[in-house]
Amino acid sequence: MITRVRAVMTAAEREARSRAAQLLHRGEIMRGTLSPRWARCGNPGCHCARDEKHPVLYLVQSRKGKIYQVYVPREWETRIRRQVHQHRELQRLIEKVSAQAWRELRQRKR
Repeated sequence: MITRVRAVMTAAEREARSRAAQLLHRGEIMRGTLSPRWARCGNPGCHCARDEKHPVLYLVQSRKGKIYQVYVPREWETRIRRQVHQHRELQRLIEKVSAQAWRELRQRKR
C-alpha cells in the first residue's frame, strides 16, 4: 500500500482530507434524501381531517435497487438534516481527493 505523505500534498488536498477525517470521527453521517410530505394524523377533530394536512418528513434511501423510507420524528429533524448534509459534504471531499489523485496519475506523479 502506498501511503500519501502530507508534505507532498497540496494545501487543498490536506484540508479536504482533514475535514473528511473530522466528519468520520464524529460519526454523524447519514446517507439518504429528505422528503417532505403532507399527511393526516387520524384525529377526527383535527384541522387536517377537514383541509390542511400536517407537514411530515421522511428519510429515503436506495439500497441494491430497493427504496427504503423511514419517518423522521420532528424532534430528530435537526440532527438528521445535519447528518445528511455531512454525508454530502464527505462525498464532495472524497471526490476532491480522488480528482487530485487522477490528475497526478495522468501526469505520472507521486
